[in-house]
Amino acid sequence: MGIAKQIALLVSLLAVSVVSRREDPRSVCGNVVSREEFAAAEAHFNANRRVLSKRAGPIEISTVVHIVSNGTAGNVSDELINTQFDLLNDAFNTTDVQFTLTSVTRTDNFDWFKGVYMGSDAEAGMTAALHTGGVETLNIYFADLGGLTGYSQFPWSYTSQPTLDGVFLNYRTLPYGDPDMEGWNEGAMLPHEAGHWVGLYHTFENACSAEGDAVDDTPAEGGAAYFCPENRDTCSSDPGVDPIHNFMDYTDDYCRYEFTAGQGARMADILATYRGF
Repeated sequence: MGIAKQIALLVSLLAVSVVSRREDPRSVCGNVVSREEFAAAEAHFNANRRVLSKRAGPIEISTVVHIVSNGTAGNVSDELINTQFDLLNDAFNTTDVQFTLTSVTRTDNFDWFKGVYMGSDAEAGMTAALHTGGVETLNIYFADLGGLTGYSQFPWSYTSQPTLDGVFLNYRTLPYGDPDMEGWNEGAMLPHEAGHWVGLYHTFENACSAEGDAVDDTPAEGGAAYFCPENRDTCSSDPGVDPIHNFMDYTDDYCRYEFTAGQGARMADILATYRGF
């Protein structure tokens, strides 16, 4: 094989590798909901729904950040956490929800740092030791989640596993993060996972079916979007193009910058129903 053909083959293989990594939902958010789980959660919510009463100001969510490192890797600065928090509140500024950073903890534990994933012993041990506050307090854990960007506990799961309640994020998704997280290292993953914590699903939940993501003003989407595919329309028989700029999709961080009014209303009612606001 000639040099030119070898180079072409190598470029092709690298392209396949990158696309495969970026198009594999397991390498993004760990929140995967079956149709049965979705139906049960929505039935419970609708049966117990409370509408948030009018407030003079936004819903202020007390937030504790836990930085778990191996002593060096993952031991991110307070300045970087504050930058991420500014981005979080900017993301939610069209909703009635804001987050107040009340404290930051730092823990050097290699097993927790490298071993956390949903359902793991490391997750159980870490949260049992570090979790702070009750159902109304957001706990955010930064560690090395491998190829996963993050995951979150939904609010209706709190009663069955209170210490596991929170958001779990790969520290490399923080602003100015690791190049290996290209596309998801500019700070939009925390708004995405916080969206789950206040009761939002992915915009592509249930694909083009009528249930969708349980929010009326997010257009139906046949599957996760990656990169920033303008005018993508995977549910062409339904109104609107795919909501690729929504924080609850999988597009690149720079491409995501909005929650809809319907998502804001849902998160307010979820917080009233499940988190005591």
